[in-house]
Amino acid sequence: MDTWPMPLHDLPLNHQIEVALGVVGTRHPHIVKAVRAFWGYPEGEDYLKKLIFDGSDPKSHTREGFRPEVLSALLSLQAIHVVTRR
Repeated sequence: MDTWPMPLHDLPLNHQIEVALGVVGTRHPHIVKAVRAFWGYPEGEDYLKKLIFDGSDPKSHTREGFRPEVLSALLSLQAIHVVTRR
């Protein structure tokens, strides 16, 4: 019997979104709030791109970048957002 957890990309899309939002929300709850508000709209894609390419949280006023797990979750959300918008 295989007891390894399922890879994130094998889970249903809604579950992938919630897992990724949970990772982001542990350090940046205001980003999760904004992503939920913009989800499914072109502004959501723009917001995610800006976060990823700027590499910083607009509320922190610093340019230190995101932790690797948060960046990975944001990239996953961006990929899923493109898929669900089309």
